[in-house]
Amino acid sequence: MYILRFANWRPQTDAILGKHLFSRISRPIREVFLQYHVFAVGPLEANCAVLFESPSGDAVVIDPGGDANTITRFLDEHHLTPRYFLHTHGHFDHVGALSALKKKYPDATYLIHQQDETLAMHADKTAQLYGLQALPATAADAYLSAETSLQLGASQITVIETPGHTPGGVCFYLNEENLLFSGDTLFQGSIGRTDLPGGNYDQLIHSIRTKLFGLPDEVVVIPGHGPRTSIGAEKKHNPFFRYM
Repeated sequence: MYILRFANWRPQTDAILGKHLFSRISRPIREVFLQYHVFAVGPLEANCAVLFESPSGDAVVIDPGGDANTITRFLDEHHLTPRYFLHTHGHFDHVGALSALKKKYPDATYLIHQQDETLAMHADKTAQLYGLQALPATAADAYLSAETSLQLGASQITVIETPGHTPGGVCFYLNEENLLFSGDTLFQGSIGRTDLPGGNYDQLIHSIRTKLFGLPDEVVVIPGHGPRTSIGAEKKHNPFFRYM
């Protein structure tokens, strides 16, 4: 579990004492944290992230690709209410638990880029090509684009369009928290594959160079698979960009 920051509280008389905020008359003021938890889900161990603010319990689920019971158990144990299901792209290993989650949490809004919606709705057929099983996604409630901006409490989630792995691939960026969820666009020491239908190597390289590598070096990257990294580390060490 990762705790990212305090929210911005503006009482007129604040003093910081230790790790807690108190007014000058020692009346405690409620703390608010943005936290996230990452699961490796499904047979391909895709990274699914749950972002949530405490104490409100509002949550966002990014790339619920499988193991719906594990995700719902975490949400229920922490008394969380998912407001959005967000998808970096439409491959089956990133959407496989969506249908089950939408049945349990029908008020949560499912968003994906329009160019990947059909891919997600055929997740079962794609999974069968690999001898695996997945439930197809439902129709999207709304579409993601570069103009999309979502709120989770005091935090803002912006969408960065990064086509190449799929036509509708996106990343989710939290500016104040220096945090990026890159899906299968960028990995530690690698990039997403482009040999699948809709993939485009030149487009993917262009997306990373022009959209992601312009972010601050200290931004932490949570990829769609594998360990986290940073923008600075990938600019310096990723072999696909060695000659930048």
